[in-house]
Amino acid sequence: MTDQPKTKQVKDLLRRYTAMLRNIDNQYARLDRLAVKMEAPPGPDLTGMPRGQGTPTDRTGMMVIPFQRMSKARTDLQKFTAISVPQMITSDRTSEKIMARLQEETAKRFQHNLDRALGR
Repeated sequence: MTDQPKTKQVKDLLRRYTAMLRNIDNQYARLDRLAVKMEAPPGPDLTGMPRGQGTPTDRTGMMVIPFQRMSKARTDLQKFTAISVPQMITSDRTSEKIMARLQEETAKRFQHNLDRALGR
């Protein structure tokens, strides 16, 4: 009968781990939807406001931080552009490293929590 609380702890740990995996899957699905939305052509411009310099099919290229102060002087401005986080995550240069790190950290946390539940 002393093993029953340990098995309950392990079951709870596995339930939380499954919830964490589901959350990761949801984040991937959200990232995919965001990438599709970013690549979709924009709607018509009805505001008359100027747009960024990106092409109409590339919304990430249209996301521009217009200016950045280079000093305390009021007129010392420089145009500043940057890529978005979804674009960084899905790039070929970083996606393999991110996946490897994600798997490594998830495995470490799972093992740590399992050891704690089993009292090792």
